[in-house]
Amino acid sequence: MFAPAYLDYNATTPLEPAVLEAMLPWLSRQFGNASSRHEYGRAARQAIDEARSQVASAIGAHATEVVFTSGGSEANNLFIKGAAACIKPGLLAVSAIEHPCVIKPAEQLVRRGWLLQNWRLITTAGSMHRITRSF
Repeated sequence: MFAPAYLDYNATTPLEPAVLEAMLPWLSRQFGNASSRHEYGRAARQAIDEARSQVASAIGAHATEVVFTSGGSEANNLFIKGAAACIKPGLLAVSAIEHPCVIKPAEQLVRRGWLLQNWRLITTAGSMHRITRSF
């Protein structure tokens, strides 16, 4: 009997054993609101700050450049809206098969002066057709 193949790694993936080991105390006996001033909160804040520094070191960034989000949708929204806030409105190209967490913020940017260009697949060979629109 064959085990099924899991092909939805976009949605969720298994944790690396080292990550699980590092997180387990915070998922069970050690917990606290990192924004709180009590002892549990301060311990959680210290752990987050250490993790942020470790990630920054691993990718050659400064710790203040590392932002933790709850998941991909939040990260995509943060990036799209944050990057757009730093430059003047222009052309934004988005594939029509993107996840809604990419399409929706792109559509919101149109109301701020951006021109949204959707790319739609029209052939089985992968040829693309461009549709430019503003809302």
